Amino acid sequence: MTGRYPIRYGLMRAVLPPWRRGGLDVAEVTMPEVLAQAGYKHRGIFGKWHLGHSDVQYHPLRRGFTEFVGHYNGAIDYFTHQRDGMLDWHRDHEPNRDEGYSTDLIAEAAVQFINRHAGDDSPLLCYVPFNAPHSPLQAKDEDLARYRHLTDVEPRLSQPPGRAAQVNGSYGARDGGKNQRQTLAAMISSMDQGIGRILEALKANGIDDNTLVWFFSDNGGVAPGDNRPLRGAKASVLEGGVRVPSAVRWPDRIPAGGKIDTPLAYIDVLPTLMRVAGIEAHGGKPLDGMDVLDVLTGQREELRRELYNYIGQQGEADEQLALIDSPWKLIVSGMDIRNKSVPQPEREILLFQINMDPYEEHNVADMHPQIVDRMWDKLVAFRELQPAGAVPPYNSREDRFEPLPDWKMPDHIRSK
Repeated sequence: MTGRYPIRYGLMRAVLPPWRRGGLDVAEVTMPEVLAQAGYKHRGIFGKWHLGHSDVQYHPLRRGFTEFVGHYNGAIDYFTHQRDGMLDWHRDHEPNRDEGYSTDLIAEAAVQFINRHAGDDSPLLCYVPFNAPHSPLQAKDEDLARYRHLTDVEPRLSQPPGRAAQVNGSYGARDGGKNQRQTLAAMISSMDQGIGRILEALKANGIDDNTLVWFFSDNGGVAPGDNRPLRGAKASVLEGGVRVPSAVRWPDRIPAGGKIDTPLAYIDVLPTLMRVAGIEAHGGKPLDGMDVLDVLTGQREELRRELYNYIGQQGEADEQLALIDSPWKLIVSGMDIRNKSVPQPEREILLFQINMDPYEEHNVADMHPQIVDRMWDKLVAFRELQPAGAVPPYNSREDRFEPLPDWKMPDHIRSK
């Protein structure tokens, strides 16, 4: 949404659970707000918001979007659309009681948006954050039937030695499948069908060749998913947790069938779209991402850059930080890295020559202490970016939690 590392505005340690107040800092300039400057009159979001639900100032329609269908929280029920016993399904500001499987409803909303606006003179932004295949594991019978042959396997989703997985959400019991692997496959298949419908809508409206479509996941899989041959999973900074599939389609500008090996990141989306839309400056705070259009079009093969990852859902006693500065990747796990009272050996330190060891099998930290020290200092500086008042650890609660009726956001600004 911002082209900036979320640590800068306090949203990188953990996500916002239903009981959490706050949201994406209203001082941050968002992607739809930027594209509005370039004449994108219609800017729709269909799916999961997850950037604040406690006040209407965090609502998607207050953050640059013009249309919204979907849910505010993560891990909603795919059939009832409830979270914590309350309906979390909305059209713009109002509760939406449409019935159906959420993945289908999200795709349908996106298709209708395209059909309504494809013929307009102004370009459109269609952002589709599917909740699938996030927990709870729930699938439709017809999709489950396609994968009746699957059986559960023991996936290799290892964490760094001595570190437990820090995964939020839970798996639902009403999946309807004979095992979780079957259900997960069915959920992904349903999402694939939805994406296919969106692509067909672009084609039917004659705008598919000149529409940039960018697909990627927000994190690596968690069991029963299997990230092999990568090591690690969601909620770790190992490659299995942060290196995810991505595909870009733009027939008028991007040759088909290409493969990109240089690392790209979520922070690159906004600066790249700015160039596509002809925007030189967005009027907000400095961006961390890069314009990677030349990489996407094949005019450039490599980027020289540093990439950071951070998660600390359990709190400052057990954080994970990673820096990729090719050819190296340093991971530091344990107490907040800024705490100088903790001796370096008491933290877990992993150094990989990531260009030669993408599966993170050979820790060479003891062999390269100077490299560790240099990258360590950069990780400390990155961790210091987190402001006071950042999102607390995931499970912390300051008071008794009661969900809002139908998760309708209160408007505290207007009431004052």
